Amino acid sequence: MTMHRIVCLLVLAFAVALVPAMADTFTFTFTNTSGEFDYGTLEGPYDCAECNITWGAITVTDKNSDLGWKGTAEIYPNPNPFNPSLSPSVYSYYDDVLLPGQDPPITNAGLLFVEPSGIEVNIFSNGPDVDPSTGNPTYTDWECLNSGAYPCVYGEFAITSRKLPEPGVASLLFTMLAGVGGLAGFLKKRLT
Repeated sequence: MTMHRIVCLLVLAFAVALVPAMADTFTFTFTNTSGEFDYGTLEGPYDCAECNITWGAITVTDKNSDLGWKGTAEIYPNPNPFNPSLSPSVYSYYDDVLLPGQDPPITNAGLLFVEPSGIEVNIFSNGPDVDPSTGNPTYTDWECLNSGAYPCVYGEFAITSRKLPEPGVASLLFTMLAGVGGLAGFLKKRLT
């Protein structure tokens, strides 16, 4: 294999490795009216205003059994990004879209998490989180399960932090790739 092909393969490998590193990571909470909270992490495209969530997990604490279940569930991928899809249990619609910086930060179809045994947790919104006239919480976000009587609790969904990938990572990789390319060119000239 020629040196040129080896360098091209290295550049391609580094570029492929860079793509997953360029994603926003969000942490969130869902606090119900009893003051209990569930929490989790979501991942979406880099620097998005309307984010198609591609990975995430929620931990349902449910100390007072408002939902009748507690555990951890992972985001269920939407086969039709940015459009509502029917959940596997056909209890709810979801779109796995997050709207950072907007009120509400989740859509009416919302986020769908599925636990390994098939229990679904759907978090969605039907209005702004704060009444603009009073400034009071409206608790228009909902968290529902697909089990039994389809219990739901209402509360507030909040993005607690957003971590953008460090631009330094991309520049370091680019510098490293340029160095590898320069070294390969130097060695090629030296060895021929």
